[in-house]
Amino acid sequence: MSRSRATTFVRRHGAAGVRRCLNRAREVRADMEDRGGQVKNWTGLLCNVLDDPDRYGALVAPVVPAPVAPPSAVTPLAEPDVVYDSADVIRLVRALGKGTLKEPHQQALRQRLDGGHEDPQAWGRRLSQAVASDTIVEVLEQLAQELTRVASPRPGGPLGQDVLIAAGEQRSGALEG
Repeated sequence: MSRSRATTFVRRHGAAGVRRCLNRAREVRADMEDRGGQVKNWTGLLCNVLDDPDRYGALVAPVVPAPVAPPSAVTPLAEPDVVYDSADVIRLVRALGKGTLKEPHQQALRQRLDGGHEDPQAWGRRLSQAVASDTIVEVLEQLAQELTRVASPRPGGPLGQDVLIAAGEQRSGALEG
């Protein structure tokens, strides 16, 4: 290669660019030899790489993969506690329990929630967890069975005795009043 041509390449690419082109030309020659070929004109290959470095990918900065950070032990953000009241629970039951919980069941649940026999917060969490775990149908069927037992207590059972006692208290209160 002539001195004037080498000077032109250095002006065009800079010393670092010429070094990268030289390294790329060596890589191309090594690849060709690995495939069983042979570069017949080493100077011609070097001049080709210096003339058109984009064609050979000589001046493209090598892709260096960024170091992968180890997975951090990030705890998921805690969801804020949702406060449920009896109206929220009834709305959830109506929305989720179509076909499963009939109106008498819903009324029985509302009475139990409003009467303080059931915790609306616990029921709200239970229904939300059932939705998240795809067990809502089973939970609502179980709720319907529980409410059916509560709504129709047996006269000899403890709930039936409570109903009879409450009915008797109401009657005695009506007689006194």
